[in-house]
Amino acid sequence: MSDHLIYIVDRDATLEEAPELAARVMQWLEEQGIAAPSADAEVAFSPATHCAGANAKDWVEWLDQFNRCGIIAEIGRQVFHAGGNGVEGLECPQCQTVHDADDVDWGEAVGGWYEEQDDRLACPACEKSSSITDWRFSEMEWGFGNLGFAFDGFGVEQKLADAVSEVLGHRVVIVYRAI
Repeated sequence: MSDHLIYIVDRDATLEEAPELAARVMQWLEEQGIAAPSADAEVAFSPATHCAGANAKDWVEWLDQFNRCGIIAEIGRQVFHAGGNGVEGLECPQCQTVHDADDVDWGEAVGGWYEEQDDRLACPACEKSSSITDWRFSEMEWGFGNLGFAFDGFGVEQKLADAVSEVLGHRVVIVYRAI
């Protein structure tokens, strides 16, 4: 398996609607030949429901042909983060100032989002507060949501994320996670 996962995270799905949306996207992935049901596929060394389909290579930048590439829908409130890739900076959604991660107390806002409490983070530059979900993480983006699609062994391209966004009718973000 690869040493990282790529997620397409639904930024707008509620926990209640996530199972139906997950089924809709997985069905669409099958119909497009991007995914095929599989008992042998893996995501992060765990069993997955789907493997690469016959047309997957048309939708991704690269496909690891030597491993059991897997795709799985993950349902549940979670912070889809960059893992070992870390956080270098955060960009304020109000003024676009990029702050060094060590200079902003963003951990409390992430915890607040996860606990469904106050998730606002004040920008040291413009002093305006915004939900942590609106801040941009660099160098690797983070996603906050109740539904994510994990791809292990796939180089997910923006065109696939855009198509999944259309199927969902929601905003999505691509998250690269080192494992």
